Parts: sequence; structure tokens; C-alpha cells
Amino acid sequence: MRTLALLCLWATPALAAPPAPPPSAAPASAPAVEATPPVIPAPAEAPGPEPGTRRCPAGQLVAGIKADGALICEAPSPLSPTPLPPVARSAPSDRAPVEPFARDGDGRVLVPIARWRALLADPTPLMRSARVVPKYQEGAWVGFRVMGVRRQSLVAALGFKSGDVIQTVAGQPLHSPDEALALYSTLRAAAPGQTIEVAFTRRGRPQTLVYRLQ
Repeated sequence: MRTLALLCLWATPALAAPPAPPPSAAPASAPAVEATPPVIPAPAEAPGPEPGTRRCPAGQLVAGIKADGALICEAPSPLSPTPLPPVARSAPSDRAPVEPFARDGDGRVLVPIARWRALLADPTPLMRSARVVPKYQEGAWVGFRVMGVRRQSLVAALGFKSGDVIQTVAGQPLHSPDEALALYSTLRAAAPGQTIEVAFTRRGRPQTLVYRLQ
């Protein structure tokens, strides 16, 4: 009976259980696509200096020098401010060149009274155009020595030179500070048409300057 059963199973394969179908494969998912960043083109590099020359192309400026001596050229920035021209500084009024005062036929120096009074009110231009120091001779004060007279300065326009020793002004000696202060009052009281004589020595020789106020 066992043999008959085996023959029946061999002769009728349709009666046997069909094999289980293979498991269906899951549909493959599409691969993830990575976002590609946009490509930004690099700015065009400015051309370098012309071969065999020591200058930059037209429209460029020298920004530096490399170790091998080559120039570094750059185009000027459109946002860079245009440099302003330098401002000319005018010289102070007391440092401006002063023309010599006019003289009359007798050689007297003609000084406008307004200019005379302005100098006495503010002697700064006189002090800046020369220096005056006491002059001693054998221990005695004999006057004032004029030093450092600049060319075309106010003191030079009045007729003095470096080394002159002023001894008297308007007949008053200058042998002490008190005499110099007293002379200042005399000069301030001068009026148009008045003449003021200054006696001095130049290289040891007596000289005289006469000023006429007008």
C-alpha cells in the first residue's frame, strides 16, 4: 500500500501542492538628488604689467611691488574718492616780503603815519623780522645791536642790517631799559610831518637814518 501511494504521487504531480511563489521585490526608490550650488564665476583678473616694461597697462595704478621686482597693478576703485588738490597756504602778513620804503630827495625815509602807529601798537612784525640785544662796550651799555635781519623784512625795509648798533633815537640815548621805555612814549606822540633821526654804527662807522612821517 505504501508503494502504491508513492506511485500515485509520482504519476500525478498536479495533486502535489504548488511551490510558494518567490516574494516579490519591493520597488527600488529613486536615488536622492543633491542640490548643486550655483557656480559664481570668479572676477576677471586684471592684466599684469606689460612684458619688458616697468609700468602698468593704461587705466591701472601701481598697487605694490613683488619680491622679484614685478609691479602689482590694480584698476582704480570707482568708489574711491578723488583726491582734492592741496590748499595753498598764504604766508602770514608779518612774514610777507616788504618792499623798502620810499625816500625823498634828501634821502629821508618816508613812512605813512598809519603804518607808523600800527607798528607802535603791535610791534610783533618788528620782533619777528629781527632780534635786538643790548650792546656793551667796556662794561657799559652803549645801545642795542640788531641781529638776524631777514631779507625783505620790515626791519630791512626800514634801512637796517644785521650788526648795526642803534645808539640814539630822536636825540634820546639808549643806555638802559628805562630810556627805551621813555623813548616809546616819544615815538607814539609823533605827528605827520615830523622827522625822527636814528644814529647807529655799522661796522664801527657812524651812520644816520632820518624818517619823515606823512
